[in-house]
Amino acid sequence: MSSKTKSSKTLMLIFVPVATVLILALAWDGQGGESVAPAAIVQGPGTGSSEVYDRTPDVVAELAAIESITQAPAAPSSVPTAASGVPVGRITGRLVDAAGRGIPNEPVVVGLADDPFVRGDDDRDTWTIVAKSVSDEDGHFSVGAHPNVVLELMAGGNRWARHYLEPVVHSDDLRIVLEEGYMLEGTVFDATGLQLPGARVGAGADSITYTTRADEAGQFKLGPLPAEDVLVGAWADGHDVWFKGASPALGGITIELETPPAVTGRVVDSVTGAAVPSGTVVLRLDAEAFPQGTSELVPRTVQVHTAEAQLAEDGSFSVPEGVSYGFLLEVASTGYVPLEYDRYEDRGYSPERSDIVLYMRPQLPVIGTAVVHATGAAASGAWLELESGPDAAPLAQAAADAQGRFELPVDDWEGRDRLWVVATDAEGHGARVRSREADADLELALVPQLDVLVRVTLGGEPVHGAQIVAHSKDGRPTNASSDEQGLARVRHVIAGPETERVRLAARDAYNRSLPLQIDLGEPRPDPDVPLELALDGGLSLVGHVHDPFGNPVPSALAEVRRGPVAHTDAEGRFSLGPLAYDESVSLEISADDFHAERLELVPDATEVQVTLRPVLRWRGRVVDTATGQSPETFVGRLQVENLEDGGVAWSDTKQRVTRGSGVSGVSGEFSVAMAEPGRYRLRLSAKGYVDAYTASIDFDGIRAPLYTDVLMSPAALLEVTVLDGVGRPVPGLSLSVVPWQLATGDRPTGKARKAGARGRTDEAGRTSINLGSGGDFRVALGSVWADGLRLTITPGPSVRRDFLVPSTGDLELTVLDEEGQPLRGGRLAVKSTGSDYEVSRRGVVRGEDGKVTVNALPPGTYSVIVSHRGRPPAGEEVLVLEAQFLRLDLYAPMQAPEGDGAAQGGAAQVFNVYDGKGKQGDKGGMGGMGGKDR
Repeated sequence: MSSKTKSSKTLMLIFVPVATVLILALAWDGQGGESVAPAAIVQGPGTGSSEVYDRTPDVVAELAAIESITQAPAAPSSVPTAASGVPVGRITGRLVDAAGRGIPNEPVVVGLADDPFVRGDDDRDTWTIVAKSVSDEDGHFSVGAHPNVVLELMAGGNRWARHYLEPVVHSDDLRIVLEEGYMLEGTVFDATGLQLPGARVGAGADSITYTTRADEAGQFKLGPLPAEDVLVGAWADGHDVWFKGASPALGGITIELETPPAVTGRVVDSVTGAAVPSGTVVLRLDAEAFPQGTSELVPRTVQVHTAEAQLAEDGSFSVPEGVSYGFLLEVASTGYVPLEYDRYEDRGYSPERSDIVLYMRPQLPVIGTAVVHATGAAASGAWLELESGPDAAPLAQAAADAQGRFELPVDDWEGRDRLWVVATDAEGHGARVRSREADADLELALVPQLDVLVRVTLGGEPVHGAQIVAHSKDGRPTNASSDEQGLARVRHVIAGPETERVRLAARDAYNRSLPLQIDLGEPRPDPDVPLELALDGGLSLVGHVHDPFGNPVPSALAEVRRGPVAHTDAEGRFSLGPLAYDESVSLEISADDFHAERLELVPDATEVQVTLRPVLRWRGRVVDTATGQSPETFVGRLQVENLEDGGVAWSDTKQRVTRGSGVSGVSGEFSVAMAEPGRYRLRLSAKGYVDAYTASIDFDGIRAPLYTDVLMSPAALLEVTVLDGVGRPVPGLSLSVVPWQLATGDRPTGKARKAGARGRTDEAGRTSINLGSGGDFRVALGSVWADGLRLTITPGPSVRRDFLVPSTGDLELTVLDEEGQPLRGGRLAVKSTGSDYEVSRRGVVRGEDGKVTVNALPPGTYSVIVSHRGRPPAGEEVLVLEAQFLRLDLYAPMQAPEGDGAAQGGAAQVFNVYDGKGKQGDKGGMGGMGGKDR
């Protein structure tokens, strides 16, 4: 099957940079589109049900009139109709996996795309559901579709990864291959290793993005997603955004969020260049995505984060809790048109490298003069409207005075869309001009409207109810509908004397006319003599698509550049039209697993024969060297050799390894589509294994590579448990596993620790570290060596080691407000600042008494900070000694106290909580970190 899939936006993800994809587009409390009840049911036997939604006034309203169709999808010569007589199209097809097996119980949704037949100033940028269905037990589906409307289709999302296909049209019979769906799991931490509950996370590929919040342990789950090539984005209060590629099939990921930058800049007057001295700057982070855990079929725009700052007298601003990617700045200032600055970019923002200068348009009225072009006389009394966007209501209206002068206020303009001034007078003149500058004095030269009578015919007979549209440069499209005699009066406003031509076209059901060009430099047509738009006046280009052996290629996409599109049917045939006679066209045919073909031809009555060459595939099998079995999951990529400065470098291609599409049905089989001739190799990855690379091959583009067994070796795994002197687990402790050749000196250097594999202990004091192919290592706990032993770690069973730190102490914290009353709900961060052992812990103050406990802290000094919404952070530095209990009262007032701005802390009281045998006393019986009420 061939498809034009939508490119994803930067998660934002959009919280995603635009050049990447993830549509990444969220305010969980925002609206996810209209909530409309099903208007009718369309059903065919064995195809599942299909609901048709009434969501737009024209095309979809006609679909909503469909009452019920009980017969199987009709042949092209027998078009089903609703009770109202409206023709009903249908899109049919089958969902299959990589091996061609049918996929049941997956949703199929058809939505409206931008319709070039009636397009306005802006393309459609929202998804509107037209119909939906569910695949049957063999993967077949059928959904209603209005004739000759460009649509887009989404399939999957239940257990298989969702897939976008665009464009699709009625009568298409599609074969859609879905990818296996995986759930991406992970944990979000801050830069110190503390878990971040409530962090927002989004992940997606090919315009399909899911979002969710991390739970109390900072963990999240998203999907179903493809096996690899997923862009993940995350953000939490007080942190920067984070983006990275991931492969859900390889298991969980760890996300570490850093401190956010302050977003700074200046706002100036676009006319004078002077500073805008007052106003508000709001930073907004959005995402367009499917909320995880819902069955929603339309992504919602969700507001992820907002932060606000005020403009200084010099026009400068600083948003303290900014982000580096994918944000919007909304600026509002009295006397100025609101401004929106879009920072959805690949490159990150940095105050040191970026100087954001925003130019605000003064809220001056749009002024000008309306004149009649033919005479130069003032268009006294002409009616003027200020519009923004093709479908929006006028922002302002006024009548020109005796001198043709007018003034239109822009008070209600949001500053996002283009501003247009439209003028009409009683004599049928009109003009439409874009307003570009605040201080511009516009001149609208009114010219006669195009007034024509149109007759729509088919086979020489009039057509009732045909759609007619008139287009011209800078003009609004004019729509009309033919009456019983096929006639329609079209009065089209010309933008001005510079407009050279108007284009007229008509369509009805399955038929279109060729466009009729009216040259405005020539005498205009008689308004009482009909212009004929014949729905059968063009030429249809018909063709047959097959492989070199004569087998038909179904679901191939046939496209004429800047013209009609169609998919081939089950027999590989297509029909495109209407096309002009004796006019050369560029025809492109593309299909999955075939090389695209482009033909330059002049259409005639002959059927075009198109032979597509199949894409050759490298097939093979993945084998575990230890067991001889296949890893449960794996992903891979075809790599190509590049010669750079006399050296050899390998880079990933777009071709991904597909599991389960071998030739013998053996577990662990794979295939990958080959690219152009060249030298290639495969890179494969699997959880718990060392990445494997095949030997390079020379691909000639004629013969498929030989079947290949790829051997994958289990990785060397080290499982560490850290305990204190009395056997208690130590959570949140940072450790490094350093290659032995770098493990020199009395203490590990920063360079050595960065070169090693790193980890952080969980609540049980444990962590597991993948050491690849293994070797000799030494373990560092924080900034000290765990011991002087050399650890030899080899692939195979995990190596388990316990390490000890000195006896730990406990911290009991009581959070109080300015009146000494307990506060709950604040977030607690505890981080070592003067200790050999680097520990970071996070918790939530849950108890009504404002108390929270942090157990098993190695001796040293710690920074204790409580963040509470609406209050400045309150902090204290404390000293924790061995085997001691530390009690601390921490005040979090509404306002920071005068002086150095530090929050007020309380005196610490020390209690010994262990007896002589090293057993924990009553006061030490609070297990865990910050999650236990007292």
